[in-house]
Amino acid sequence: MQRVLLDVNVCIDLIVNRSISPEIKKKLFAVLLQNEIDVYVSAFSIDTIFCILNSSMKIVIWERI
Repeated sequence: MQRVLLDVNVCIDLIVNRSISPEIKKKLFAVLLQNEIDVYVSAFSIDTIFCILNSSMKIVIWERI
């Protein structure tokens, strides 16, 4: 089984529909659903993705009071 490490930019492109064509997204998700590859995202990328999306999309985080 192949392993793929997704870059921060690729993750953001997938989330916000930036520059990846719909056809490529369909192929990627089809491969993922068929369990043909293992996809990884590095731990530090999660924070980076959140910060970028938070600053560009004004994500509202609700905290318990």
